[in-house]
Amino acid sequence: MTAPIERELKLNVSRDFHLPDVTTVPGLSMVTKPEKTLVASYYDTSGLDLARWGATLRYRAAAGGSGEWTVKLEPPGSPRSKEPEDPADEAATTDRYEIEFEAGPGRVPRRALGLTSGLRRGRPLAVVAELTTVRRAHLILDPDGHQLAEMDDDTVEFVTMTDPARRGAFREIEVELLTAPPGAGASTGVDDGHDRADGAAESGWTRALYSLLSASGARRNDGTPKLMRALGVVPPPLLGSPPISDSAPLSDLVSATVETGLHRLLRHEVGVRLGGDIEDVHQCRVATRRLRADLRSLEAVLDPEPVKAVVERLQVLGAALGEVRDADVLELRLRALGSRLDPADRDDLEDLMGLLHRERMAAHQRLIRRLGSAEHGQVMDSLFALWENPPLRVPDKEAADTARNLVSDRWATLAEAVAGLPDQPADEALHSIRRKAKRCRYAADMVTPLLGKRASRLSRAVAEVQDILGEVQDASVATGWPGPGPGSRTADRHGGLSSRSGPPRLEPGMEEDIPQGEGVVAGPKFVRAAGGVVWRRSADGAIEILLVHRPRYDDWSLPKGKVDASDGTEEDTALREVAEETGLRCRLGVELSSTSYVDRRGRPKAVRYWAMKPIGGAFEANDEVDAVRWVGPAAAQACLSYPREAHVLDSFITSVVPLVQAG
Repeated sequence: MTAPIERELKLNVSRDFHLPDVTTVPGLSMVTKPEKTLVASYYDTSGLDLARWGATLRYRAAAGGSGEWTVKLEPPGSPRSKEPEDPADEAATTDRYEIEFEAGPGRVPRRALGLTSGLRRGRPLAVVAELTTVRRAHLILDPDGHQLAEMDDDTVEFVTMTDPARRGAFREIEVELLTAPPGAGASTGVDDGHDRADGAAESGWTRALYSLLSASGARRNDGTPKLMRALGVVPPPLLGSPPISDSAPLSDLVSATVETGLHRLLRHEVGVRLGGDIEDVHQCRVATRRLRADLRSLEAVLDPEPVKAVVERLQVLGAALGEVRDADVLELRLRALGSRLDPADRDDLEDLMGLLHRERMAAHQRLIRRLGSAEHGQVMDSLFALWENPPLRVPDKEAADTARNLVSDRWATLAEAVAGLPDQPADEALHSIRRKAKRCRYAADMVTPLLGKRASRLSRAVAEVQDILGEVQDASVATGWPGPGPGSRTADRHGGLSSRSGPPRLEPGMEEDIPQGEGVVAGPKFVRAAGGVVWRRSADGAIEILLVHRPRYDDWSLPKGKVDASDGTEEDTALREVAEETGLRCRLGVELSSTSYVDRRGRPKAVRYWAMKPIGGAFEANDEVDAVRWVGPAAAQACLSYPREAHVLDSFITSVVPLVQAG
């Protein structure tokens, strides 16, 4: 199961719209593919729960041919629509996860059911609309013949199974960007620093294409899926209430609190199921913890019976999430330790990483089973019941006084616990303080809409303490793993680990390629690699990043490669691999964030990156890399095929770009 990002610009056009000559845009050419007819059945619940989350599930096939199932989802935190200041801006595109499943028609694949179960609250699916699309596809090419996008001219006829049923037709244009952001054409990669146009060209062709289509009568679509157009309405978000006011009643405070946690939990639960980003596990765990803490803070005003049941169920879910999250944190610390070990000790570390990897994947499988269980459905139902009808046991009056008492109680509990600490507190005592600090911060966050800046300042201050105590706890967990048995000697010898980089990223869908279950005895070898963010200034002084295209995988990525036995250090590996893939000799700069994921062979892999500046050489196409591109930092993030490498660029943008711009 993979989760690539689909990025497209959608435009509404009339049935008699005449497609203009795209080749009038300088630098663009177009190849038209044969017309085809696509027949799609869209599935949802009777209440359109998937649509209310901005999600769609369909089975689509070409007329007379085989088909596939597709789930489309908005990434966590994605707005339902975007209105850029400039409608031709790249922000006018819609970004969505697109997950495809190979299966026959009529029966929704089990994994698609699991992926959508939280969003639809386990409710049954049925066909809600059938769409027949006549597609005229056009490939948009750059001057070198590289494909930039596919422009689909779709005429759609639909019939809905709603009450009342709807029939009709519409036409729209979809420009789906493929492997590169606007304007990111291929480069020859010469090293003079002046071979590319300035950064303004990065979005030039999409602006020109949009202007051409707009002048012919096309109008921007805000990303509304075809299904919503057929239904005639975009259902309101399931969880999207306006912020509460400072005079809100208690029921609004409770509903808003539960809604915030539910929204975070359900948005990131999809990512946990996909297994592509460990931050989703983290955010789900945070959601369960905050919900538990908030409900306990509100226990004085709520009926204890339903609240107690929800808190207990959330605790079980949080424990399952914690198994996976703790392994992720420990992996970060072990990976940070690896760069400081003597070469003779690195085999021991690889053994530890293999053991940790097996434990982590087993924990993830247990978590997936729990998310698919009836017990998890009960948790969701209970939370929705609290949100829809808070079980108050006090009058539903203004909540401000209750909010002040709530935060005061949490603060008093924290202060009393801190005052009772000995001069040399044990780790467990500090961990208890951390939990109390976290509950105090959550309470302050919950009532900030009512109490304003004072609550917000308290939250920030307590968060600083919590972060410090979190470092202590993470180190304590690290020194305690693994327990007695194979590998514990290495853990004791290398105790006192420290954190260095941000959250790692797992290869989307790669968990399916790894042996699972209790019968797995030996884990895959841990792979170390290194690479670089190669940058330069263009002719007008703009910063540009070098990306490489690997024909074997048909992806765009940062140059990198595995550590070789002949390499003295990982820094040597990074310089060697960049030179081999790009032909450029570089000077090493600061170290950036690193990544951790499971590669195509099912092996856990960690990659360290450094900023690099070319000092000589030139690109020549080779077996590993057949093309390179120099693009601006923002365009590079959009062009990269793997989200984990976009996070490496984040660290470059925050740590290197300001220094370069400052001169």
